[in-house]
Amino acid sequence: MNIPPDFNALLIRLGWTAGRVINITNNHTYHRSQTESSIYVRGVRTQGSRYRVHETTFLLGCDDDDAHDKDRIPDQKIDVSRVGWEKRVFLWHTKVTLKLAEIRAKHAPRDHLLKTRLQTHEDHVLALRAITGNTAYLSISGHTETNAVKTVLISPTVSQQINLRLEKLPTAEEAAHRGMQLIELLKLHGFIGA
Repeated sequence: MNIPPDFNALLIRLGWTAGRVINITNNHTYHRSQTESSIYVRGVRTQGSRYRVHETTFLLGCDDDDAHDKDRIPDQKIDVSRVGWEKRVFLWHTKVTLKLAEIRAKHAPRDHLLKTRLQTHEDHVLALRAITGNTAYLSISGHTETNAVKTVLISPTVSQQINLRLEKLPTAEEAAHRGMQLIELLKLHGFIGA
């Protein structure tokens, strides 16, 4: 079942994909706004049916990670067969947009810190890969909240690759310097003891 054309046109004005008719196959089909990916529309299951969705009633919702507890954003059922449904959509969308801006402002210091930590982690990964010269054998991932390294995949041949790379450097001093850089990065990430 497709969303009615007038509702689809309104969603397009609010940031959903233009030129695309939204097809609702069940009440688990979420169609998200292009401008605000945490806002979605989905079908509402018909009474007594597990698979069919109502033809005129839809649910507008928001599942932003920070929109919980007292910042929770309530869903809004919209019945396009009733008078004034457009006003209800605009009102809900405006409230949600303002609430999301408020939530993001509240969490801005935390998000900035996480972004800085993630960038620092990515910089170290790039530096480590530049030293080893081998991206195929080394993969590092971190957790965004604490930036603690969770996974390191090193193939058995990575030490051979590192030694080959170090041997190709023009001088023994440069090889020793690069080796020490690698050791310091491994210590920094907790792969080896201090």
